[in-house]
Amino acid sequence: MKKVLVVILAVVFVVAMGTTAFAAGSLDTDGKASTEVSVKMDDNVDPGDLSVTVPLNITLAVGADGTVTAPTNYAIANTGAIPVKVTNIKTTPATPFSFADGANKLALTLNTEALSATAITPGTAAWNVAGGTNLNLALAGEVSGVNVDITTAQKAFDIEYTIAAGSF
Repeated sequence: MKKVLVVILAVVFVVAMGTTAFAAGSLDTDGKASTEVSVKMDDNVDPGDLSVTVPLNITLAVGADGTVTAPTNYAIANTGAIPVKVTNIKTTPATPFSFADGANKLALTLNTEALSATAITPGTAAWNVAGGTNLNLALAGEVSGVNVDITTAQKAFDIEYTIAAGSF
């Protein structure tokens, strides 16, 4: 009788230890929710606890020599208390611009990371954003071989940041 009771209690204990995880919002199979910025949830962080602001658009000034001047207040702001990090930066050029050699070439860096059609996976502390602070983004470089009218603003590329809780 004692053995049966021990087995029953063991089964109850095992069943009681199992939990089901629920996530708020729509997440893909990697645990990401997407807009212009992707957020990968940490198992120990409630998505509502992350509060990060990323600029939606910026205008770059291009000089006669092709040199790019970017706004000095371009930054990712961590308005929450939990430290976050930039884990991936994906850039997609808009037609007719390209990161490759040829007409309308974009040769740009973002905080010393060369932008290209291939995603960048920064893995250094320089991409950490402590709670309540900003990560200033220095965008620099040049545009060459321009064969389109850029006297009015033209969309050059999209940039997508993946942000995760924690730090490198």
